[in-house]
Amino acid sequence: MGRKRSSQIPKGQREAVRALVKKEVEQINRGLESYKKISNFILRDEPFEKTSSQKIKRYLYREYEMATNNNG
Repeated sequence: MGRKRSSQIPKGQREAVRALVKKEVEQINRGLESYKKISNFILRDEPFEKTSSQKIKRYLYREYEMATNNNG
């Protein structure tokens, strides 16, 4: 259950990975209604902190989300 993953993206490949994910998102969005489309995404190096029932502790990330939206 408490698995640690080492899935950090090397700095030189970060943009290539982002471009690949963006391409896939755009392809998926073509078949979705406008209210279901993914409008933005963030690549994270670390997994989200979770509760004992494996739900993301969203309250920990609200400040980060707001800062990202204001800068973007």
